[in-house]
Amino acid sequence: MSKAFLTLSILCMLGLNLMAQSGANPGKVVVLENYENINTYKSLVNRFKGKVILLDLWGTWCGPCKREFQFKDGLKKYIKDKDIVLVYVNIDRPNGEARWEKMINSANLTGYHVYANQDLISDLRKRFYKRVNPDGRKVMGLPTYVIIDRNGKVVNKNAPRPSSQQKLYSTLHQVL
Repeated sequence: MSKAFLTLSILCMLGLNLMAQSGANPGKVVVLENYENINTYKSLVNRFKGKVILLDLWGTWCGPCKREFQFKDGLKKYIKDKDIVLVYVNIDRPNGEARWEKMINSANLTGYHVYANQDLISDLRKRFYKRVNPDGRKVMGLPTYVIIDRNGKVVNKNAPRPSSQQKLYSTLHQVL
């Protein structure tokens, strides 16, 4: 783990967790405190009780995920003064934290971040899979955008992508 990332994680543990609890949209990168211990979808969502959540499930190796990051500024402008939090959940394989950190910084992905462990990935795959392979394994397509209401209920598990702009904004507005 790089020194800069470790420092960022410590800062998050010391003070930025209050923003996660309040649901404020940060103007910077916020790695959720103890993200490595978030094992279920429910434990993730509970950190943002009372807020509408746009969950962005992505991977560093995913070309379409990276293309969608180009539309983050319009999305952030839309949610700026709204009761909506943007939560990025990376589902890379173990030991990919350096790639995750690099992508967050190079794409300037301000918002809340989680590097999902295998338990969380498994839970997300069960909830948001797009297809079932012939071997019975559930496959989650990336990127996946999920809208969750203030009560933690999934209202759209296949939300429009940020590139759809107004379509996504209208879908989010209906949940407010």
